[in-house]
Amino acid sequence: MKRNLVLLLMAAVVTLNAQKGVILEQKMTAKNLPGKTISVTWLVTNTSCKLKMQFPEAKGVSHFIPDLKAGMLYTYNDGPTPDGVKKSFFAASLDKIQSSNETAVSRIVVKQTGETKDIGGFKCEKIIASTSKGDTEMWVTKDFKPEFYKYEAFFKSNWEMMALREERIKGLPLSSVTKDAAGNVLNAYEFVSITSTDISETEFSVPAAYSQY
Repeated sequence: MKRNLVLLLMAAVVTLNAQKGVILEQKMTAKNLPGKTISVTWLVTNTSCKLKMQFPEAKGVSHFIPDLKAGMLYTYNDGPTPDGVKKSFFAASLDKIQSSNETAVSRIVVKQTGETKDIGGFKCEKIIASTSKGDTEMWVTKDFKPEFYKYEAFFKSNWEMMALREERIKGLPLSSVTKDAAGNVLNAYEFVSITSTDISETEFSVPAAYSQY
């Protein structure tokens, strides 16, 4: 009986330290990485987000955690480290984060088409963003409405966040394709899966085993 009570208390603590959110998995391809596919995972709640990327042939997964209050982006890799080498994380302030030349635009026009379809059990609307550099066509779910666009400053090469920010659209892009002015695909995010779940707050902080580089 005592053991069961302890387990219940532990479960209650975990629940209190968790937020409702989604885990979105995608496959990304990009013009600057021909023939390669990157596994992308977003952990998103109404107050936090985290990006995990598995690059081809990389040892471990790269983690990117934006901190809105501090204006910092924390990154680390969970791969193996040589003996005697400490696990490290990097911290970059917003003024140190640069956008790529491809996404450096002065004006963006966003069209909410009203066209919808179901992706992974979530209703999505096609949204098209047009710039002088090209167009992004994305399918955005509003079944879950985080202010995802707030993190655009941390991911300045993300066309989807840039478009959502322009119109302050609450929602999450599940798939997208970005093409340049000539119609060539610059990058694409292919939907793999999405799961509604409780996400522990510890996911949005750097593990204690890591020290700042």
